[in-house]
Amino acid sequence: MTVFENEELDYSLIENTEWFEISKQVNKDPNDFAKWMKLIEVTEKLPYYSSLATTSPLYNTRLQRDKYRINKNSPSTFKSILCITFENFLTKYPYCEQIWCNYAIWLYELGLTDGSFEIFEKSLKVVPHSLIIWLEYIRFSSLTLTDREKELELFERARISVGYHYYAHLLYDQYIEFLEKNEMTKHYYYLLRRIIEIPLYHYSKYFKKWLNLIEKSTLKELKYIVNESDLSVLTSNNVKSFVDIVRSKERSREVLIQLKKRYLDIYITTQYNSYQFWNFEKSIKRPYYNTDKLSRRELTNWNNYIEFAENLCLKSSTKDSSITSNNENMAKMIYERCLITTCNYPTFWVKFSNFHLNRNDLSRAKSVLSKGASICGNLKLKIRLIDLYILSNDIHKAEKQLVEINELYPNSLEVFNKLLEVNSILEEDPQGKDEKILTLVEDKLSVVKNTVYEPQFDSLFQDLLNFSFIKRTRLLTFFQKYKNSKKNSYYFYKAYYDLVFFPTNDEDLTKLVSLKSIRDKIKENLSDFDYQRIVNVIDEFDRDEETDLVATQDVEMKDDDEN
Repeated sequence: MTVFENEELDYSLIENTEWFEISKQVNKDPNDFAKWMKLIEVTEKLPYYSSLATTSPLYNTRLQRDKYRINKNSPSTFKSILCITFENFLTKYPYCEQIWCNYAIWLYELGLTDGSFEIFEKSLKVVPHSLIIWLEYIRFSSLTLTDREKELELFERARISVGYHYYAHLLYDQYIEFLEKNEMTKHYYYLLRRIIEIPLYHYSKYFKKWLNLIEKSTLKELKYIVNESDLSVLTSNNVKSFVDIVRSKERSREVLIQLKKRYLDIYITTQYNSYQFWNFEKSIKRPYYNTDKLSRRELTNWNNYIEFAENLCLKSSTKDSSITSNNENMAKMIYERCLITTCNYPTFWVKFSNFHLNRNDLSRAKSVLSKGASICGNLKLKIRLIDLYILSNDIHKAEKQLVEINELYPNSLEVFNKLLEVNSILEEDPQGKDEKILTLVEDKLSVVKNTVYEPQFDSLFQDLLNFSFIKRTRLLTFFQKYKNSKKNSYYFYKAYYDLVFFPTNDEDLTKLVSLKSIRDKIKENLSDFDYQRIVNVIDEFDRDEETDLVATQDVEMKDDDEN
């Protein structure tokens, strides 16, 4: 978002020489995270210039920072540069939660309240499950919104997004306070009822609140706790309505006792899970994004945490559906939190994608991989995403993605092999399919000829044997062309002899010729190293033939004896 559109920047207004120096450093090394953070810090103080460091007695004090920070009265150039810096930083590091919040608050301080809301909403599209952003957004909204229905809607959105966060008590405390303040009794009861099934850091206090509600509930409030149809189950006196309870203290007491027993089981399970989660939570030392590598211990802890949550889902899969749903939501939340700090580690993106695949949610699995590929730019994630496109029969999208990836990684054998696979699916005509694949391979071999990439792409000869739809006669013609040109490659000759001398169903084993007789013919085309490698292949082949022959003779002799 461009906040100050059509503003022409006047760099002559900037006297802060440090800003120019840091800007040059960032341009020189745009991957230096620390320099970016320093650039933001210096940009915020554009009105401040270096000579003040020696003349001002307030140097490095809070008063000085406030005085020399950008404000509403600062030149438009300063405001524009501030916004541009934040935008550029967040484009490169979109998972920096606190920077999103800082940007939104800055816009508010500059008198752009609508801009602040836009930035908060934009940040939640990028990091929808960030507790940090949601808490700041709610705090900001409480200062700027006057419509309590809109505030309630925001609280509900936050609950749905981060309500299963282990530290979601920070959200729920504010939510409960808001409901009490606005006397929204029904919402208050329903919220507490949801909370008591979620393992949280401060879980017990919510359960105590819930028990107090049960004790003090009036007839109207009791309806928020239990359905009328459940009353007969909770009592031994065949109570059928809330009025029956009100008329008898004994029945009221019985209902309260049974309700407490029912929720005590929930308490025991949830509190136990809360303690179990704490074993992993206490080992999380860096729950936020940073470009620094995580320690092996912390990566292992995240991996174990995820596995524990997934096993919890499996254990509850045959039980109550609400328990299963809660456990799955908790597992998803743990994954989302994990990926904020481990977003540069492809393994966790793959794990989360597999989590959705195991639940037959192909759409979410693709979404996770797509986001992971854009965040960390990992080739394996992109290839895996292509596989999911193929799995969902979205072949044209797979082809489009592959063409783009192939332009970025023109010398990747893995990418080219995937391109062959997709083209073999797209082409429906059998004869056209043969020509399409062989032409692609021939063109690629021509491009990499006499380059350092030629040896690895020679393995395409072996890969061609895996395309069963290509006729053997067509392959022989293709291979013969390279043999006549004295192709000097172990991979080529290995594939060639697999094609020529390995029997097929319609061939007679007696027609096979020993490969040893042609060693001398290929020696001139190979280096000593590659020649020895192909000789080893030939010897192995001959040994296999001898073993098969002996085994056949043994069977024949056994049959003769039996006869």
